Amino acid sequence: MSPQEYDELARDAVRQVVPSADLEAMAFGFGLVRVANRFQQDVEAHIMRPAGLTYAAFRVMFCIRIVGPVPPKEIARHSNVSQATISSVVNTLERRKLVTRTPSTDDGRGVIVGLTHIGETTVTQLLHGINERESRWLAALPADERSRLVRTLRSLLHREL
Repeated sequence: MSPQEYDELARDAVRQVVPSADLEAMAFGFGLVRVANRFQQDVEAHIMRPAGLTYAAFRVMFCIRIVGPVPPKEIARHSNVSQATISSVVNTLERRKLVTRTPSTDDGRGVIVGLTHIGETTVTQLLHGINERESRWLAALPADERSRLVRTLRSLLHREL
């Protein structure tokens, strides 16, 4: 079955259950999730797995790279990942000597997670690989469409619902 045939079957299924459904909105949501999942799988296969990491591990490390040493709660907030997942990922990254945990000076029970030198180097290498994959994904689009897509995604991301 082709992706187009699958999309048509999905639209038919939604029409049966919700006859008044906004099919353009449904196509948007369905398409956005599918593209995001395919992109993440592509990056996992070509960049993360060869480096022995997961996309979640990269998101944690990249968050720390952006904001600096930070409590796990802040990593969870910035990366849209649960605190339980952050805790598990940080444990793995700490064992691999990619991050460190130090006691928080503000909260006696809390910790601050920071990148090690190896972690900094790893993030830099991963960013090069990810950007190459991003460029490959967008290569099929003309420059004006690329710019419009980026603006549209930013607009949706920062919109209050």
